[in-house]
Amino acid sequence: MFDAVLDTVPASQWQVVQEQASLDVLLVGLAPDFDKRRITEPLSRELLLRGVSGPAIRILSVAAIPRGATGKAALIRSNVKHASEQSSGCKPAVS
Repeated sequence: MFDAVLDTVPASQWQVVQEQASLDVLLVGLAPDFDKRRITEPLSRELLLRGVSGPAIRILSVAAIPRGATGKAALIRSNVKHASEQSSGCKPAVS
């Protein structure tokens, strides 16, 4: 879904990052005068078709896409902690 929209954008690289309150689209080489609605509107429509509503879509022009420890850049990543990753709030037993 993201490829269909973002591969048509005149940018050299892109990455989608799920944040707690937004969906951030990082773009390298995007012209400053590019109409960002050409990205936000189709992405919003596609998300609604899949039953996802509400996340703010932020378009961010960046110098480079962040890379992981292996030097690779994921096209889609999440910074949201899921319930299984969050602390239960319990303190570990001390022996």
